[in-house]
Amino acid sequence: MSYLTVEKKANIFKEFGGNEKNTGSTEAQIALVTERINSISAHLKQNKKTSPLTVVS
Repeated sequence: MSYLTVEKKANIFKEFGGNEKNTGSTEAQIALVTERINSISAHLKQNKKTSPLTVVS
């Protein structure tokens, strides 16, 4: 499952970290985790029988 592509990560870091290379800023890290949570939540809503353990891997 490749829901978070390199381009999407770069956009998140650019928007919330100031530029694509600023991957360590608190805002950029929170935005990245939020995107992952939203993606997993959407997947689980669409696939009700999927175990949460299979999505995280």
